[in-house]
Amino acid sequence: MTFSLNNHVDIPGIGFGVFQASPKDTKAAVATALEVGYRHIDTAASYGNEREVGEAIAESAPSASVTSCPSTLIDSWLKPPSCLQDKNTELGILTQAWPPIGGITFYRVGELPSTLDNEVVKNTALEFGKTPAQVMLRWHLQRGRYTIPKSTTPARIKENVEIFDFLLNDAHLQQLDALDTGVRGGPNPANITMATFGFSIPEA
Repeated sequence: MTFSLNNHVDIPGIGFGVFQASPKDTKAAVATALEVGYRHIDTAASYGNEREVGEAIAESAPSASVTSCPSTLIDSWLKPPSCLQDKNTELGILTQAWPPIGGITFYRVGELPSTLDNEVVKNTALEFGKTPAQVMLRWHLQRGRYTIPKSTTPARIKENVEIFDFLLNDAHLQQLDALDTGVRGGPNPANITMATFGFSIPEA
């Protein structure tokens, strides 16, 4: 499954994220991702693991043609997803679901409930014989959002891309849509300054 960008370039519907992956884990994780079928790697200099991403790509099979992250994507944690996505669609911008399975709830333990523990998500997963993470990823795709799940665990890397053999119906989608509280998971953009989030990037 692919999405078309406003420059007429197609991008895979699911990519592989490496945010907060340590350099020592990144190369093996990216190699696994390429092996199981990912063809888009989302990275940034600020992650501190671009070198390892590049090494994994360089050493992969020649058939593993990998795309880079274009500037026409906007992360969905900046505003409540539905509001942001409607505006993006109006402007011809593809919305990126980040973090697509509620990873921000794992990093900030105790502040937000884990998406993967939600009863609606878990019950839907049981119905299809899938994991809660797979249900969340499938929901994003069917709602027109590009996803970049991150993991350094080989089994989960493979599991996260195995979401094309089931289809959520309208009732499932509406139940999952209804879980949107309108509360931002990430920091308020107004508070993102060099003083609060700035740090040096050795290889920049």
